[in-house]
Amino acid sequence: MHTTTHPASPKAIGYARALLETRQVPEAWLPAAEDALTQGDARRVSTLIDALKPLPWKALPDVIGKALDVPAGRYAVATEAGPLGFYRVSRPTEGRWAGRTFVTVQASDDEHPVRGLAATAVLGKIAADPEGASTTYGRELGVCGVCGRTLTDEASRAAGIGPVCAAKF
Repeated sequence: MHTTTHPASPKAIGYARALLETRQVPEAWLPAAEDALTQGDARRVSTLIDALKPLPWKALPDVIGKALDVPAGRYAVATEAGPLGFYRVSRPTEGRWAGRTFVTVQASDDEHPVRGLAATAVLGKIAADPEGASTTYGRELGVCGVCGRTLTDEASRAAGIGPVCAAKF
């Protein structure tokens, strides 16, 4: 008998990754969780989400204070499961959302919001080495870790930042 698999949505995969970041996940679960996310089968991702939701939250000591220091930009940091996660931090200075911090996770060409403790956890990881996380983003994706423009020369790609942004920072 042949069974048909359906791909999980990027939103479901992002949610499962956020749960892995913020919940106390037993070490033994991590290989199977990463396999489910890598395969991207909707049924397996859904089962993973159902298993992760009831787990207790991780304690996030000192992360909230550090998170306040992360500048707007683009960053790559390791996720709980191991692979790099690509994030954008925005900090509007005008309008209704001025003074707030927003985190989105990149899934291919789409971005999905990361909220609550998951956002705080990501910001805490970035805060540990913002310059390194930004440089990693630029090197891995070939775009400036600050503004997101395509890096067109070898020196900029190696640095992970374009010359205009490098002059500003």
